[in-house]
Amino acid sequence: MYTDALARVLLGDSARLLEAVGEAGVNLVVTSPPYALGIDYGKAGYADDQPYAAYLDWVRTWATALLHVSAPGGRASSTSRSTRTKAANAR
Repeated sequence: MYTDALARVLLGDSARLLEAVGEAGVNLVVTSPPYALGIDYGKAGYADDQPYAAYLDWVRTWATALLHVSAPGGRASSTSRSTRTKAANAR
């Protein structure tokens, strides 16, 4: 963690950090969540091979949490991959 008079920067698992920051106080979040590609994250405990619908539910959960902790005018940046292939396979 970095802190000075103007900023506090947290590094870690966003899902866990969101629980710690409280309501309406985050001005910027940059996150790169798992993409449901079947990657083994080891001890992180994420099910990265979940079905597309379950993945979208999970994204909705953390995206809603981001909104909850965002300050008025806050911003979020999240990387993602194309899910076209996975979506087509889910139909």
